[in-house]
Amino acid sequence: MRKIYDFQSSLDRIPLEEMDLYPNSRDDTVAYLAGFRAILLDVETREALFALVRTFFPLDPRTNRGRPGMDLLVIVLLAGLKQATNCDYDRLTLWANDLAVLRQMMGHGSEDPKRY
Repeated sequence: MRKIYDFQSSLDRIPLEEMDLYPNSRDDTVAYLAGFRAILLDVETREALFALVRTFFPLDPRTNRGRPGMDLLVIVLLAGLKQATNCDYDRLTLWANDLAVLRQMMGHGSEDPKRY
């Protein structure tokens, strides 16, 4: 029952085009997030990426069954961030729960209580 991404917009969600990614930062986390945002904004590249990901996580056609898990976008984003920054799972969990820019890219608004 995995979705690619929850495209239903909420009032406190910031669109990808308007996200402030600290353009003067030299941090590798920000560089990765800027590159991932560029992939998401380019429709052709995004579709090619998720076509590849769907081979590993086949979508279940029975949407009324199963437990809703993380969206495929969040899985790819966090897995790539872990590889790009060579961080451990504790740091990745901290970033996923508390780094505002990363939470915005994962589709969470400022008032979203979801934790990883």
